Amino acid sequence: MRLALAALPVLLSSMWTGPAFAAPADHVPGQIIVKLRAAKAGAALPSLRDVADRRVWRAGAMRPRLARVDARASVLELDGASKQATLAAISALRADPAVEWAEPNYIRHMDASMPNDPVARQQWALPKAHVLEAWDRTLGATTTVVAVIDSGIMEHPDLMGRLLPGYDFISDVTNAADGNGRDADPTDTGSEQPTSTGFHGTHVAGIIAARSGNGSGIAGIDWNCKVLPVRALGIDRGTGTDLDITDAMRWAAGLSVAGAPTNPNPARVLNLSFGGAGGSQLMNTTIAELRQRGVIIVASAGNDNVDAGSYTPAGVPGVITVGATRYDGVRAPYSNYGATIELMAPGGDLTADQDSDGNPDGIVSLTFSRSQNAYGYVYYQGTSQAAPQVTGVVSLMIAIDPALTPARAEQLLMETANVTSKCSAGCGAGLIDAGAVLTRMIGAPAPSPSPQPSPDPVNPDPAPEPDPADPTAPTPTVGPRAGGEYYGGCNAGAPGGEGAGGSGATPLVLLLLAAFLARALRRPG
Repeated sequence: MRLALAALPVLLSSMWTGPAFAAPADHVPGQIIVKLRAAKAGAALPSLRDVADRRVWRAGAMRPRLARVDARASVLELDGASKQATLAAISALRADPAVEWAEPNYIRHMDASMPNDPVARQQWALPKAHVLEAWDRTLGATTTVVAVIDSGIMEHPDLMGRLLPGYDFISDVTNAADGNGRDADPTDTGSEQPTSTGFHGTHVAGIIAARSGNGSGIAGIDWNCKVLPVRALGIDRGTGTDLDITDAMRWAAGLSVAGAPTNPNPARVLNLSFGGAGGSQLMNTTIAELRQRGVIIVASAGNDNVDAGSYTPAGVPGVITVGATRYDGVRAPYSNYGATIELMAPGGDLTADQDSDGNPDGIVSLTFSRSQNAYGYVYYQGTSQAAPQVTGVVSLMIAIDPALTPARAEQLLMETANVTSKCSAGCGAGLIDAGAVLTRMIGAPAPSPSPQPSPDPVNPDPAPEPDPADPTAPTPTVGPRAGGEYYGGCNAGAPGGEGAGGSGATPLVLLLLAAFLARALRRPG
């Protein structure tokens, strides 16, 4: 069954003077983000209060309330205003010479299509993106921090030991569904239903960093990095606002955000698996600020089969924008395209079974069943699933070069991409090739010593995953296992999984296991 999340429709006012978009842009009614121009030497500019009164209140609308005032961007609120009235007030503000820009508080949505039943699936995306060859170079470094700006996180067993303390930046109490809005708990309070979050953030985090080599579940791309979960998308179909999202991004990168404690673990990479129509100056300036600080930002292209240039953050300069491919490397039918795409990565196609394994070609990762109170695995499709594959590879790149810059990362990824996935509509440089980019960085054709991976904190003596090409290997199953965990993977209850004891492994064991997995999973293409 294929269920898709779509952007919410909204009719824009004829007074709207901003850019035209390929899809309607949704926004929060009654909220306006404003930035005043900087005063020239010897000149005085009116206050935001004066401008708002002159342009909005005295023009016949209600008096705006100053909800937030700071140098980056201020927020005006029109209590009870419709979306139409909000856009009219924005047009009035834009006409004032003291206003540099004014825009709605846009709503972004997750770029994923989610079935409503958990199904296990083999990870065909790893060999397609040549991640297995990348593991010959490095398994990642524990010092690398990757922020997942998303719907929050569930403490899935396959993420044990990988999560750092995060934060919840959702201001709207209803959308947060935690009783208090912003707080220090990034737990996803949604459900597995597509009308909620679908535990989207947990699925994305699993693609990047699920525990690998532990004899159970799936393998994340980076075996050692730490994930910083930052919640910005809520239970209302996984939507979030630009105000909350940009605060989440800045906090994740180590910048100060009013009302939030300092983040002691600044991220080097941000994964943004969401988007929507509506160009945002707030998002543009935030991304430019973070890029200047050396933060690498990876964004999903969007799932509406249109030009990604009209979407945010996909169309914003300074991000690595990722489109999605099917099993055969061709652009997925839903994936956005265009000149703003840097790379393609496997995003899946739930309508196809091109590898003839009896399952739809989705991307498998972590989930949770609220109804069964159990953890498990499920496959989704979308550019939301393609982006974290690039994020995971960037994390491996940072293990080799901790000083990697955004510009250098983008250059290397594009120069080593598989050009067979290029397309006339605009698929960037082609399909990501993890093995090729790491080989380029190392500068030698033969594998060199990898950074020492940390021993698994839960299962120090892991058993290898079964060979997915072996006809005698267990078939995928779906069902509960002891301890209330919900698993949909091969050999889910095998010895050596969660809770299994061991005599203790050395880094050499993990390196040998990585080589074993690479040989076991390699297949043509």
